[in-house]
Amino acid sequence: MDSKKIGVIFCVIASFMWASETLFAKLAFQNNADFIQVTFFRGIFAGLIGFFYVIFFNKASFSISKKHFSAVLYVTVAATLIADLTFVYALTQIQIVNANLI
Repeated sequence: MDSKKIGVIFCVIASFMWASETLFAKLAFQNNADFIQVTFFRGIFAGLIGFFYVIFFNKASFSISKKHFSAVLYVTVAATLIADLTFVYALTQIQIVNANLI
């Protein structure tokens, strides 16, 4: 199989996983979880997946230089704290279909 077909397959898998994440978050909200708890467990799960990916598939050295640390810290705060919290909070206010379409 060529790389273009593999890329399309992984894009379809990623879009399915993204859509199912909103479904699981809505199910958690129905079981009296708030958006802080959902964001926390989402971050833990993503961190574990990232950790195992680095351990098993990345043969390069995993280190961050002092020069790039501030950029990595900014992306971490902006993406994890701000974007995820606002997305999960929005899920408490709108329907799943609207969240996935937006």
